[in-house]
Amino acid sequence: NDLDDQLFGTFSRCQDLLRQPPIKADSRAHLRQLLSVEAGGVVFTTIQKFFPEEKGDRHPTLSKRRNIVVIADEAHRSHYDFIDGFARHMRDALPNASFIGFTGQPIARELVKTVRSNVTIDWTLRENVRAQLRVLVKRILRKYGYPPDRQEKATQTVLEQAEVLTVEWAIV
Repeated sequence: NDLDDQLFGTFSRCQDLLRQPPIKADSRAHLRQLLSVEAGGVVFTTIQKFFPEEKGDRHPTLSKRRNIVVIADEAHRSHYDFIDGFARHMRDALPNASFIGFTGQPIARELVKTVRSNVTIDWTLRENVRAQLRVLVKRILRKYGYPPDRQEKATQTVLEQAEVLTVEWAIV
């Protein structure tokens, strides 16, 4: 579609940084072909190409390579459903890949706002602060339907980042 072509065009202009031209997967079959190589390649595709042929089926493994990095924009839309969603199918297809997701959506904004609003907290009272922020972060994650089995790790990550960032924000 037009948006897919526009995004690929923008991404393609970065081939000097990539050190090779990216290839756009035009179909599920083409994606499978592109991922069947043992090394190399920059593949651009949409997450919909990772949906299995039949609903309810598991996606077949496309590559067991460990040097695959998946970069997902708008990750909040597609990477929460680990039962029968795009996130599950992509992980079935690329079980050893590393995943990076970007989002600028409400959950991220609300987490940052919550941390920033606590910037004046005295971090010498570390355990009390952590407890307070832990409650706030978990509440936000539940509000946005973040997967329960991943909430503890996400909460810990936010708390670690909060401690570092509040020092920087307090200086400004």
